Amino acid sequence: MNQAAIFPKRFLSTAFNFSVFLLKLLAVVQFSISSVNAEKRGGSDTQNCSESKGSWGNFAVVELFTSQGCSSCPKADEILAELSKMYPKKKIYPLSFHVTYWDYIGWKDPYGNEEFSKRQERYAKAIPTRLYTPQVVLNGSRDYVGSNRSAIFYSLDASLQERKEQEAKYLLNLKSKLSSDSVEVSYSLPCSLENLELQFALVEKGITNSVKRGENAGKTLKHENVVRRFQSLKEPFPQGSISMDFSQLEKNASHFAVIVYLQDPQTMKILAANYLALK
Repeated sequence: MNQAAIFPKRFLSTAFNFSVFLLKLLAVVQFSISSVNAEKRGGSDTQNCSESKGSWGNFAVVELFTSQGCSSCPKADEILAELSKMYPKKKIYPLSFHVTYWDYIGWKDPYGNEEFSKRQERYAKAIPTRLYTPQVVLNGSRDYVGSNRSAIFYSLDASLQERKEQEAKYLLNLKSKLSSDSVEVSYSLPCSLENLELQFALVEKGITNSVKRGENAGKTLKHENVVRRFQSLKEPFPQGSISMDFSQLEKNASHFAVIVYLQDPQTMKILAANYLALK
């Protein structure tokens, strides 16, 4: 027998067996990584929140885009204040986002934030609609003139009634821990959050201030649920927490609350929401 011919065959056989071993080892490693990722996301059997349509119960997130430099906005601010008094009898979560693009008129809105103007732009592209104030966005999917009380209340009632008929299988649970300069907000959800965002809004209640210049010069304006801090978590784990800056704000915690809502960043549709008063 030609020993020179036997060696390559044995070598090839050994190399083949070693290759099979490596492939099996790689499969085990990939399975382990997938299992760890599934556990972090809430388990392999956990449903994705984006697939949980119609299962969050009856709630309404009302986002008002307003400005103290806008002469038609005070009426919308009054309507939002009226809505804020409906909780907890109705799960209505109103938020007042003050935009900045009217500051040039002569009065710089002390609660205005450029990021809020950009957020309104995202809605303009997603709904789609135009940019204007006062604008109300309901559950991230429909918009109304913020001073049109009848249209807003009619749509709210219809939305709440529609959701009331749906079984609330999933809940967004919240807890908070307040310190001298921050508030830690903990959340939990029973489903994974792939391709979704959690929005955290620290809102201040019962704000009153006098406007010196601009279209509302000489008026004393009142606001409810003014967004003072706003943070987003992209694809967060089903359980977690964030810290929100509480410095440079009034230290009376009873004047503040946190509104958290789960949102699809592509469609901007809001899937879940909850409210937590600070104490």
